[in-house]
Amino acid sequence: IRAFISNSVTSIGNYAFYYCYGLSTVVIPNSVTSIGTYAFNGCCLPTSITIPNSVTSIGTYAFSYCYGLSTVIIPNSVTSIGTYVFNGCNSLAIVNIPTNLTNISTYAFGSAYRLQEVFIPNKVTTINANAFSYCANLSIVDFSTHTSVPTLSNKSAFQGRTMALKILVPSNLYNTWCAATNWSTLADHIVAV
Repeated sequence: IRAFISNSVTSIGNYAFYYCYGLSTVVIPNSVTSIGTYAFNGCCLPTSITIPNSVTSIGTYAFSYCYGLSTVIIPNSVTSIGTYVFNGCNSLAIVNIPTNLTNISTYAFGSAYRLQEVFIPNKVTTINANAFSYCANLSIVDFSTHTSVPTLSNKSAFQGRTMALKILVPSNLYNTWCAATNWSTLADHIVAV
């Protein structure tokens, strides 16, 4: 099943394609500015989604449990992503965090088992609880362009992590990062670059 959304549509509403198991292709037009809560939740078959530059917000659970989703391109126009937005996307291997995002929400990428590397742009100031929990193959989280230490709101942000996880931080912030609240529990994984 293919979903072609009309160019007159400006918002993909809440639950629009909720648990559409047979959905194989989604084309989101440039007229869309927001993707609602649970919009594509449980759509098992799409392997990649390209979100157009017109979108500024993605709602809670919007793409959660899209088990076949392996690649997500989130444009820099996105400034807000909801909690659990890609939670349970266990095939997700490639994702880019938009440069204008300031907050990585609770369980945003939880249980993305295939995710191996993530670059966190320097505008991100907060990583919330379980944001990357049970990303069992996550080996590199790159904060190398940051000029200050972001808030890690809870020790569970990287719960279920691999022992091979490396959190790359600027060398001038290394000591501050290792001593910061909640980051100190991850000091063995923090690497100066």
